[in-house]
Amino acid sequence: MSNFRSQYKKQKQDLLRRHEESVAHKDSGQFGSICDLSQAPKGIGFWKCSSAKHIIDYIPFTAGDNMPKLFEGDPKRGVKEGEFAWSVDLWIHGFVGAMEYPYVCPAKTNGLPCPICEHLQENRGQYSKEEYDRMKAKRNTLHLIWCHDSAEEENKGVQIWQIQYYFMEQHVKLQAEKSKGGGTIPYFDPDSGKNVVFMKQGSEGKYTFLGHKLEDRDGPIPDTILDQSFPLDSIIKYAPYDEIYSSFYGQPADGETGDTISAPALSVEEEGTVEDEPPFEAEAEGELAPDECPVGGEFGTDFDQLEACADNCPNWDNCYATHTGANAEPEPEPEPESEPEPPARKPSPAQRLRSPTTKVEEPVRKPAAKPIPRRRG
Repeated sequence: MSNFRSQYKKQKQDLLRRHEESVAHKDSGQFGSICDLSQAPKGIGFWKCSSAKHIIDYIPFTAGDNMPKLFEGDPKRGVKEGEFAWSVDLWIHGFVGAMEYPYVCPAKTNGLPCPICEHLQENRGQYSKEEYDRMKAKRNTLHLIWCHDSAEEENKGVQIWQIQYYFMEQHVKLQAEKSKGGGTIPYFDPDSGKNVVFMKQGSEGKYTFLGHKLEDRDGPIPDTILDQSFPLDSIIKYAPYDEIYSSFYGQPADGETGDTISAPALSVEEEGTVEDEPPFEAEAEGELAPDECPVGGEFGTDFDQLEACADNCPNWDNCYATHTGANAEPEPEPEPESEPEPPARKPSPAQRLRSPTTKVEEPVRKPAAKPIPRRRG
């Protein structure tokens, strides 16, 4: 037996194991560093969203103990273990360091220190808007979905989908708002929910998601699909501070950081979501009013407080002007106060003794022949 074959046999099992892991993650794109697919049930993988029209169902799941601690910055609104949810809402710094790994942002997701956020806060003036946007955390959502694009897709059952919030969840929530009577449409409900319909267009990293609609299902989600649900948060990997620091700066956390850090190159993951969110587009049903917040914030009051403010809002200038009071009408100048009238002359003792019914004749005063000019100061 040759020396090579002998050595190969010794490592054959390890090689087969690594091959199986590679096959299992073949379509995971960037997900390998923020999601551990080995924690998902066997046979469940990531959905590849192609440029086409899609019809999907959101499949709810029971939250585990790994859900993000914050929801829109509020720890009180975070989903608790054992509660049902239809998404995992988290923030991601994409393509960090030389290896361009994505990391879940500890600050915006769990309220913990984040070395990237700290750097951006301390060095905001060093970067252009484009460089800053590449490094800042982007809001993402993670879902369990059932795709109805074809019989082949349906047969795959439940799949995992990560997508930027601004591509899908923002638009779907707008569709879920009832126009009459208030309330929302629970599109993720297994029995009374809706199909989520949308179109993805574009290629080479320039994608657009449009035409979001909620349509009636043919029937409830079957039990064979619901039984594939699992705690979706269980696959999320939260990297420690030192690991993110080391990847971002290229050296251990206890070393010197240097003067500047170059902005990581913008890349595109194979799953079809680009790292920069597109400009917010108003829904086709109506134009956006000049004093309307496209994401439901309070116009003028929430200026630069929402994630969509910085580079997505078409009304940014108007909101800024309202926030700073530039659009406020100037207060009218106060009218000049009239000169106080001289106090009434007190009657003489003789006048006070007269009866009120007695008519007093006023002496006739002759006007001066010529008006007396006033003295100018």
